[in-house]
Amino acid sequence: LVFLYLYYSAENSRTNLTQLSKAVCLSKATCTRAVNDLTASGLISVEESGNTKWIMPAFEKPEFLKKGYARLKSPVERLVYVKKIPTVPHIKGGIQALSDISMIGVKEQDGGIAVLKKECAKIIADDILSKQEFEDFGGYVLEAWSYDPAILAYHDRVDDISLLLSLEDNPNERIQMSLDEIREK
Repeated sequence: LVFLYLYYSAENSRTNLTQLSKAVCLSKATCTRAVNDLTASGLISVEESGNTKWIMPAFEKPEFLKKGYARLKSPVERLVYVKKIPTVPHIKGGIQALSDISMIGVKEQDGGIAVLKKECAKIIADDILSKQEFEDFGGYVLEAWSYDPAILAYHDRVDDISLLLSLEDNPNERIQMSLDEIREK
């Protein structure tokens, strides 16, 4: 999340730990660990000015993503099948989001409701389905994300890089062709 935030805000070029922590809704300790890891890998640089440490990408935007992409993983931790769209905060993810930016068709049952994983605990147990019940009777697929998908959201859908990461292992050839369009961007 920290890497993606720095990538998307590269025009602003530098930020401090307090700004970063507020922007990504993570504790300063968590951000510090991420910054230390990214600094050790050579992806970001830190400049000290008085008591303030300024954090910035070590490369220009395209090179920054190219060098850091191998370190990224899918933000989707698990899928939750539900009878109805939940009342918890959510945005379009998965194939639903991909259909917004490509020519791929989408069905109502296709994955695509991205939620922060802790929001899944607020879903009423009676609304949760097993995968078999979902396949037999339909419903909706929630993607439980490791970070809040709304932080990097583009309008009402997840950001392109997170979308790419979340669908990267999908075996469907049409989906991979649509993802190739995102990779080219």
